[in-house]
Amino acid sequence: MWCLGIVPPSMFESPMLIPVGLLASFYTFLAVRWNRHMIPYLPEGRFQWILNFTDAVGLGLFTVLGVNVAIEAGYGECHRFVLFLGMLTGVGGGMLRDILAGLMPAILRKHIYACASLLGAACYDYLLLWIKKEYAMFAGAVIVMTVRMMAYHFKWNMPKAA
Repeated sequence: MWCLGIVPPSMFESPMLIPVGLLASFYTFLAVRWNRHMIPYLPEGRFQWILNFTDAVGLGLFTVLGVNVAIEAGYGECHRFVLFLGMLTGVGGGMLRDILAGLMPAILRKHIYACASLLGAACYDYLLLWIKKEYAMFAGAVIVMTVRMMAYHFKWNMPKAA
């Protein structure tokens, strides 16, 4: 993470991260291409639910990974910074995805996006005081996913200024 001065990013140091990402992208491409004809036959709203669910999973995982990287870089005592980096990591990947797809970033159009990320980051950071790291990461990611899916289901939105 450039904010932490980690250069090059760890994804370029681990020999497995790039191939796994490429394989997942290729699999997703093939799955959509081969099953595109089935999308119109899905029950109403099912495809949108699937997209929101996978987005919530990504948001949750990247949020806690961002918090974890910040803590391992030695910033564990600076909680606001750790939470900010967790949220930035969580929403940043989705923003990049949407921009490359020619869409308005989800953080600007979806129900409770950055707030869910911030809540999950805070829960992970707090739970580290009480439980093992792996369990805290899992709980933080699940909280992000749950809040995102509840916001989608109940159509929760942040209040608008005007």
